[in-house]
Amino acid sequence: IPEGLFNVEVDKICGEFLFTKKQINQLSIDTLDLTGGQLVYTYKNKATATYQLQASMLDAYDMQLVGEQTISGSHQGYVFSFAIIIAEDIATITYAQPTTRNYVAGDALDLTGGTLTYTYKNKSTQTVALTAEMLDATSFDMAIAGNYTVAGSYQDYSFSFDIVVAEDVGSVTVVAPTLTTYVAGDELILDGAKVTITYKNQPQQTSSITAEMLNAYDMQAVGQQTISGTFNGYSFSFEITINEDVPTVVFSKPIKLTYLEGEAFDATGASVKYIYRNKKARVVYLTADVMTGADTSTKGTKVVTVNYDGYTFTFQISVACDHVWVEMPAVAPTCTQTGLTAGEQCSSCGLITVEQQVVPAIGHSYNTSVTAPTCEAQGFTTYTCACGDTYVANYVDALGHNYVSEVTTAPSCTVDGVKTYTCTNDATHTYTEAVPATGHVDGEVVVENNVAPT
Repeated sequence: IPEGLFNVEVDKICGEFLFTKKQINQLSIDTLDLTGGQLVYTYKNKATATYQLQASMLDAYDMQLVGEQTISGSHQGYVFSFAIIIAEDIATITYAQPTTRNYVAGDALDLTGGTLTYTYKNKSTQTVALTAEMLDATSFDMAIAGNYTVAGSYQDYSFSFDIVVAEDVGSVTVVAPTLTTYVAGDELILDGAKVTITYKNQPQQTSSITAEMLNAYDMQAVGQQTISGTFNGYSFSFEITINEDVPTVVFSKPIKLTYLEGEAFDATGASVKYIYRNKKARVVYLTADVMTGADTSTKGTKVVTVNYDGYTFTFQISVACDHVWVEMPAVAPTCTQTGLTAGEQCSSCGLITVEQQVVPAIGHSYNTSVTAPTCEAQGFTTYTCACGDTYVANYVDALGHNYVSEVTTAPSCTVDGVKTYTCTNDATHTYTEAVPATGHVDGEVVVENNVAPT
């Protein structure tokens, strides 16, 4: 039977129709081809009538429904049917795998890019995106790391693609302890230390770092040290610095610090004590061979230097002599200079046992001498000390002259007389002036130049 052809033989017997049907093949995207389809009526008188099948004779049908389908219809009141098979109209199927092929455990499967492209005989195409419903869920597990071949099918077409699901490896973040600098022998303090594991598809895990998480370490090892540990299978580390336990050093002097000249030096009791932060203290007793300057051969105060284990210390010793005591004489004070009391000291070493005390200066004691004022000179008082110091004070103004006159030589007729002026304050102060001659007076005898006889 040619494709698209079917025959129906109908025998009209007592008003009944007998149908003989044959199957034909159709394509799911075709229209129903009725070419060659006939209704043949054969009557009892052997006459026949043939009618070509028409679409108008048929009931509803679906050419997209793949598989066997019964097409029914009617003609002149008579019902008929025939069967057809509708096959997929597929020439080729092109399969594209999903783009994403590598995953981390916990990721969702990404089918983006995965398609089935159907190319039909009539040259049309249809692309169908892959969906989770097409897949065989037993062929992979996105929660478990591994290599998987993901299998699937669609409308009897099977496909597969490979994926790799890796472990969801977390990244480790460490917060170091608050204290990261130590002295050798200290205890490691983990206050503030935390470790965090961050996953792609799992909840973040954070924990304080505990001693139980740590690997072995050595708090006696001086220098930089990496402290490592493990948390939930992940390794972590942080750095600390361990410094040397430098001790505090205390020096003790020898017991004996006072000597006589020539006496042997004794270092007994001299020691160095080391006080550590994390170890027991230790004491080292010193000997004279680590000391210099302990000379007792001469008297005086001596500085002794100790050099030991890189440290330097000093202390003093006193070397005394066999004293010879002598008096330190007193010094009498003067009017202007202080004096000293008597004292006592050693004539050999100069050690003073009785200090001299200062005696205040006694000051001046003046005698006075008054000089009276004169007519022309000031009067004053002269002060004189027994030490020779002298000064003048208490000045009095000069008296000035106070003259009185007296005719000491009377004038004559022909000769001037003399008037003498004498100071009443000082009779040695005099001066004179002439008194004019009186001239002659008649009748009066004047005897002049009378010379007594010899």
